[in-house]
Amino acid sequence: MPTFAPANLTEKDLWGATPFDQLWCRVQFRRFGYQGQYTPPELGTRIVYPVFDGVMD
Repeated sequence: MPTFAPANLTEKDLWGATPFDQLWCRVQFRRFGYQGQYTPPELGTRIVYPVFDGVMD
């Protein structure tokens, strides 16, 4: 079945205006504990992607 959901985030999807910004984004991405679209919400910092209000905004 086709899906409209975006692909899971990877470090390649992160960007920054400078190389330092990009490095900082990658460090934070690893720290936040993203395990794919179905990462369960927990106490602490998590990346929620796609967002709760739907895929297409």
